Amino acid sequence: MKKIEVRSITNWLSLLKSKQWDFFGTKHFRDNSFKPDTVNPCPEFINEKLHWGLLGTFTDYMIRKFFRDNLISPDAEIILEERLISEISLTRLYYEDDKATRILGSTDEEIQNSLKLFQMGINWIDNYKNNHWKDILQETWLMSELDELYRIGRFPQIKPLEELEIKELMIFLEKILDWLQRTFNSAKKVYLNPALGVANFVKADADLIIDNCLLDIKTTKHPNKAPNNEVNQLLLYTSLCHYHSVNKLTNFPEIRKIAFILPQQLALWERNLKEFTAQDRENMIAKLQNLSEGNSIFT
Repeated sequence: MKKIEVRSITNWLSLLKSKQWDFFGTKHFRDNSFKPDTVNPCPEFINEKLHWGLLGTFTDYMIRKFFRDNLISPDAEIILEERLISEISLTRLYYEDDKATRILGSTDEEIQNSLKLFQMGINWIDNYKNNHWKDILQETWLMSELDELYRIGRFPQIKPLEELEIKELMIFLEKILDWLQRTFNSAKKVYLNPALGVANFVKADADLIIDNCLLDIKTTKHPNKAPNNEVNQLLLYTSLCHYHSVNKLTNFPEIRKIAFILPQQLALWERNLKEFTAQDRENMIAKLQNLSEGNSIFT
């Protein structure tokens, strides 16, 4: 029996590259005509310091914070994350190995740095969960840097924000919050960062499920690239939601729409999934599983 390779959705799609559309039969979902007019420019220091990826992680956390604190849809039921990615990252620093407690590092200095970062990270995460969003921009920024430990296995370079940078981020976020409040004020049920992975098969977690819509947050200055290049990610997440429900792993709602939230454009790209049937969703997972078992994409 072939060993199943466990990868994230984004990793599988990266390996498939342009072949993914023929492999999954999803060309008709691509959309290269999406061009929103509104612009919410990112802070200047982001461009100066090349912090685009970190801005994306930070913005994801802040948008989920807005929902977490019922600032967007006051009457919605909020289903909280099982664990934040930053929390999972901390387990890479301070962990159990052969029934003994270990700290990441091979020298005394590295071990002390890991222990210090672990203790700071606990405080950042506690502040994120418990305090008002305007009071925790610094902590959330630093917490976002922790994600590198989980996503790419790299010890993060922790660099606090300057006062002017915090002010620039505040302006950026206030516009996003105002737009989200107008867009999602009637939401009834919100899942934050729902875990969609399947043990020994695939690692996956989406950004948001709002009622019957699955959404991914894309903080990018090229909004047309998301629906044209990355829509398979949302279709696979949708298929995994179906898989979880059918196999009674998690009782997710039926996903009827997919969407990209675009914070730098204050825009929403949406697609109705009426034609994406239960059979289509099951076929997509079957193809992914076949791929993970080491079979050719052409078999």
